[in-house]
Amino acid sequence: MRAKNLYDCNRSDAVANACNDVPAAIELIEYVLTRPDLTTQQKLEIADKANRSLRGVEIEVDTTINVEK
Repeated sequence: MRAKNLYDCNRSDAVANACNDVPAAIELIEYVLTRPDLTTQQKLEIADKANRSLRGVEIEVDTTINVEK
């Protein structure tokens, strides 16, 4: 019902539209999470919100810190 309301069309077309849009939405989230101007906390909040909103998708933020002597 949510997809039908979002796309303002019948259920079959809404499902088809959603199937096409989900990969693009995930690409966009991945792009945003790689921005260097976001803090780790902001990235974690974005990933958490996406994980709660998108069923079947798990987005992780990996922060690696290397210290060389």
